[in-house]
Amino acid sequence: GFAEQVEQEERNCPNDPAVLKEVHLSISQILRQPPTLSERVIEAIKRKGGKPAVVFLYRAGALYPCFRTSSLLEDLRERIEVPVVLFYPGRLIGHYGLSFMGRCEPAHGYRAMIIPREQP
Repeated sequence: GFAEQVEQEERNCPNDPAVLKEVHLSISQILRQPPTLSERVIEAIKRKGGKPAVVFLYRAGALYPCFRTSSLLEDLRERIEVPVVLFYPGRLIGHYGLSFMGRCEPAHGYRAMIIPREQP
């Protein structure tokens, strides 16, 4: 019922910065309590049956600003034995810096291989 309460609070006070901050914090807490987001990803993989050749994660932008994709990748790194591809809505800054949706300062030190999308 916690998720429904958070959703209702957001509907009751749309565009209120204080409420949105509380909603983001609450969603962050939901994604970190059992089953955590990484546990949910692992369970979804198991439900498909068999061992996949690769795992694709998309819609990472939906996690902003409640959850960092780097945290998800770090948690999955030791628990999934196949490559994980994360479609990341951001910009490459230099060779190793990623700026999430162009809204955040670039983060450096990702352990992942960054494959930028070709520019048109």
